[in-house]
Amino acid sequence: MLTQEQKDFYDAMNDGVYIVDRNRKILYWNKAAEEIAGFTAEEVIGKSCADNILIHVTESGVQLCTGPCPIADSIQHARANQARVYLHHKEGHRVPVYVRTAPFLNQANSVVGGIELFSMDAPRLQDKKSTLKSQESGQECTVTHLPNRRYLERELKTDLEDLREHDYHFGIILFQIDGMDKQRASHSEEICNALIKMVGKTVAFAVRPFDVVGRWGEASFLGIFATGSMEGLDKISERVKGLVAHSKIIENGEPISVSVLTAATLAEHDDTVASIVERAEALLASHQQNT
Repeated sequence: MLTQEQKDFYDAMNDGVYIVDRNRKILYWNKAAEEIAGFTAEEVIGKSCADNILIHVTESGVQLCTGPCPIADSIQHARANQARVYLHHKEGHRVPVYVRTAPFLNQANSVVGGIELFSMDAPRLQDKKSTLKSQESGQECTVTHLPNRRYLERELKTDLEDLREHDYHFGIILFQIDGMDKQRASHSEEICNALIKMVGKTVAFAVRPFDVVGRWGEASFLGIFATGSMEGLDKISERVKGLVAHSKIIENGEPISVSVLTAATLAEHDDTVASIVERAEALLASHQQNT
């Protein structure tokens, strides 16, 4: 379907590119697609793009591969599409990407398949400044490579000072992996660490550029969010829960997934690091009792 000149052109692009036939079987997968999604060309060529590969979902959790698929629409209606979605990385987590699809034509201008270009959706990626700072100061989780608890406590202390002195409003959300004890009883430490990493990266990629997310406990993460409303925190919680629910790792051909429980609270002027965290932990314990 592709000439060598076309392959060289697509391989030189920074965007991920893949081409499918009319049945959505993958015929071509470029170098950038390997880097962004984690899957090599050898792993995906010949398979359907919906076969545990990208499995695009929207921010609200709608799975596009079995619903309004942009590339399927391009093939069927010979038109271009664009969307902001989350793709499934080989390591299991969700990555925000901007996708563009179009019909793929032969020399007779007949539609013989579809082409998709996808790139990291920079506006929705977590600001790396906090992660870089935590790396430099040795305050990074070695499993997830996110800021660790010590770093988060320092950030909370600073934000509480800003709240009292400058009326800077913020809130926190605790994200607890549900049933991690059962996972440890059933799977190896390597698999459990992969699940923790999967959840951590999904949470980090789901938040805004100026928010901070890090690992808080053995199976929990804490996010610090600039907002003065519980509605804002609730929207973030629901988005993260939906994206984690659509994340999975594959072990011996079988998918392994987890869910998260969340607890959110707004910072108050008389809060300390201990008091705001204790309030969130109490809410989380209450949610756990009700599930």
